[in-house]
Amino acid sequence: MIGERARLSGLARFRLAEPPRYRLVAAMPQTGRNRGDVMRGFLSGVLWPLLACGALIPIYLGMKTGHGVLAFNISYLGLALVIALLERAMPHEEGWLANDGQIGPDLAHTVPANFTGQLKVPFTRAPL
Repeated sequence: MIGERARLSGLARFRLAEPPRYRLVAAMPQTGRNRGDVMRGFLSGVLWPLLACGALIPIYLGMKTGHGVLAFNISYLGLALVIALLERAMPHEEGWLANDGQIGPDLAHTVPANFTGQLKVPFTRAPL
């Protein structure tokens, strides 16, 4: 009996923490938020679909006119430039703006991966 009581009291130290409560920020009034924060949150939620459509629609139109690879390259470069500018204007984390020496390796990865993928396209096309 005494051993059982000691065992149970020892387990009381290991109670599970209450899980976090998630809430919709836009749906709940926030006293510490100003209009700029609300507008920034709205823009960050709207910009990604606009960027995706802004890159995919020209690719689609280029493919319909027979210039798919050119349209892809222009859209890819344009999207990369717009994202780079938006990261400077609206950073997700201020600390990520500091140069950590990764720009060279990032470019060395994305450029060959992009063009290697394009080299595969003529060999994987289905006959019409």
